[in-house]
Amino acid sequence: MVIPPGSGPSQSAFPVISGKPAWPVRLTFSRFVVPAILFAIALLLAIAGVVTLVGDGIAKSNLATAIGACGSIAVAVGVLLMGMAASGSMRRNRLGAKHLVSDDHGAGVVVRSVQLTPIILLLLGGIAVYGISAWISWKRGTGGDLLPMSKENSGGATIGLVLGVVAAVMFAFFVVIYTKWTVELYPDGIRRVMSSPVLRIRKENFVDWDGIEAIVPTTVRTSAQTGGRPLIELRLRIPREEVQHKQWDSADCVVLPAFLLAGEPNTLLAILQFLKDNPEQRGLLARPDAAIWFATPATET
Repeated sequence: MVIPPGSGPSQSAFPVISGKPAWPVRLTFSRFVVPAILFAIALLLAIAGVVTLVGDGIAKSNLATAIGACGSIAVAVGVLLMGMAASGSMRRNRLGAKHLVSDDHGAGVVVRSVQLTPIILLLLGGIAVYGISAWISWKRGTGGDLLPMSKENSGGATIGLVLGVVAAVMFAFFVVIYTKWTVELYPDGIRRVMSSPVLRIRKENFVDWDGIEAIVPTTVRTSAQTGGRPLIELRLRIPREEVQHKQWDSADCVVLPAFLLAGEPNTLLAILQFLKDNPEQRGLLARPDAAIWFATPATET
């Protein structure tokens, strides 16, 4: 069901789309427990980091200890952000789309990528800084500041060094392979963009609205520990010879990785289906305030 623009309580310029969610949001026990545990860990790490930074690093003018304490605080912030991501609050509290103007397609909306990689980099960077600093601090005879349980032996310092080096290597690896997915919506079609800033790779796949036979919700299992992640299939009227993403795409289908995009997947799916079925409404995407449309969850009927 579609509530026409201007007839809702907010008198919005955009239709309010309602329907049964393709991917229901289930309030499971772990959805609350895991974030709570991460928040508690983050709080403990932050307190320990601040106490060490002020009491041992700054007060004793110990540079290695101060740097290691900053690493601990960075890990705390990373764990906190991971907890927010696990609870879903990062999707709910940020606008996942913004207005853009393309040289070849004009004004439209870009649905941005979920920014989990920066959080991972913050965690790995913090672990690397803490572990290496702890080893340096122990070598200089002040290891008790960062390694209170390993003051008299080298075991803790060695473990810290190994973890720090491994984290540093993983940090560099994630920086190199960092890939960003975005979906751009225009009155004349949809463009999926995959870019890797470090590797200087950019792949684009454009599908015009009239070339879409159907828009179908589906899922992909990214690991054995996770459930189905939302995907949106754009099934084409005319098959293509070139398949860009062999894991998801096929000759007659281009896939939008909804689970990698900011915002609520059901809202994106509902808007795409509405625009496919209502060509006269596609001009709404060119409005400067069109991104607000994607911030409003599709209501369930």
